[in-house]
Amino acid sequence: MLPESINGLRLRIKALLRRRQLERDLADELEFHLAMREQKLAESGLSAEEAPHAARRQFGNATSAKETSRELWTFPFAETLWQDIFAHQSVRVVICVPCSPTSLL
Repeated sequence: MLPESINGLRLRIKALLRRRQLERDLADELEFHLAMREQKLAESGLSAEEAPHAARRQFGNATSAKETSRELWTFPFAETLWQDIFAHQSVRVVICVPCSPTSLL
């Protein structure tokens, strides 16, 4: 078996190549958990109108859960560095290319 660090690196590289599929899988997984929680709440006596809201409150911030999952799949430092370099390059191009102020809008 591969050491854990090498296996983790392999999985992160695989995640970079299959990011769209992982995003869909994550969305499906979150929807499944919310639906299960909603069903349990409905079975415990909450109305069909109240159960979805209560399930979302109990589940917490879904966006935060997605971001945490993404951090486990990817290389956050490398992605941030890439974004910084790309942003710097974009600013440099805008400064170097002569244009009228209205074209920036």
